[in-house]
Amino acid sequence: MFARKIQIVLFGIFVSFTSFAGQNETKTNELIVQSEAKLYELLRGQSEDDKYEASGVFFLNNDIFVVFDNQNMVAKINIEINKAKLLGEDKKEAGFEGITYDNIDDRFYLIEESLNNKGAINARLNLANKDFIIKSKKWLKYNFQSDNKGFE
Repeated sequence: MFARKIQIVLFGIFVSFTSFAGQNETKTNELIVQSEAKLYELLRGQSEDDKYEASGVFFLNNDIFVVFDNQNMVAKINIEINKAKLLGEDKKEAGFEGITYDNIDDRFYLIEESLNNKGAINARLNLANKDFIIKSKKWLKYNFQSDNKGFE
């Protein structure tokens, strides 16, 4: 799902750029990868069998923060894409769908996909510090029709 979203975003950027470039007589038809790495290779002690289903990305202060559907820890990757570490507490709970940052209060918001909340199916918002220790959780008052739906 995440890979598809990235492809769509990159395609949109590509189409926008070539459309704009056409107006100025300069055209390009190629995106160039500057660097890439497999996450398990950047994380110490991880193997190729460890699965990371990325579902949200946030860029802040030359670091890339990635949340996962199947992990409740957050990957922090440096901009050179040669170092990464997992932050937070590994509680073996469900993962996160999205991530954003509040620079006023210096905290991150992590959203969980829909969960059972006393019979209702709601998403939950987690407030975390810069080490991704969850400080509080709040149910969102939007009812989903099934537990495999949620905010993305």
